Amino acid sequence: MQSNAFTKALLRTGILALFCLVMWGCQTPPPPPEFINATANDQKLIELTRWQFRGRLAFKSEQETFSANVRWQQSEQDTRFILTNVVGITLLELHIEDGITRIQADGEEYTGTDAQQLIEQISGWQIPLTQMQRWVKGLAQSNELSSRADNGLLKHIVYTQNMRSWTVDYQRFTQADGIALPRQLSIKDDNDVSIRLKVNEWTIN
Repeated sequence: MQSNAFTKALLRTGILALFCLVMWGCQTPPPPPEFINATANDQKLIELTRWQFRGRLAFKSEQETFSANVRWQQSEQDTRFILTNVVGITLLELHIEDGITRIQADGEEYTGTDAQQLIEQISGWQIPLTQMQRWVKGLAQSNELSSRADNGLLKHIVYTQNMRSWTVDYQRFTQADGIALPRQLSIKDDNDVSIRLKVNEWTIN
């Protein structure tokens, strides 16, 4: 019973930290361009379907807090996401491959065909997974409210789904292969959940 409770608590915290994303890394990523052509950069982000980053993320609410090292790897529609602690022990691992989602934590494995639905079933959180795959690389869509700084870099996004709003604020950017990418961002919902992400290294495949 205690093991089951621990598993659910770990999943709830780890998954929320994953999808709702401070941190300090050993590497200093390259600075962003002084000015970008937002239209051209967005087109590169749309075409960018194979990428990965390493960094740290932290979650905070009135009930709980959580922080971990994170590795997120995206290859077309396939996703690999891993949370580890400071000594490198895996806390949570999520794979989406060929439409099948697998989540492993505390020796348990959960499988489903709908990633967002599976996450809600095992953690209770309704997470906009599809949108998060865009937000972490700094891409807004026309149905989202967004604004940019004078240099063309994205400042924030507001997204509403099922009467729930998410606000994404971008604090810092870096660049990789000529593409401006987020280095530090925070995500908050209208229930006072706060998640922060700091990327130490982007890799474009």
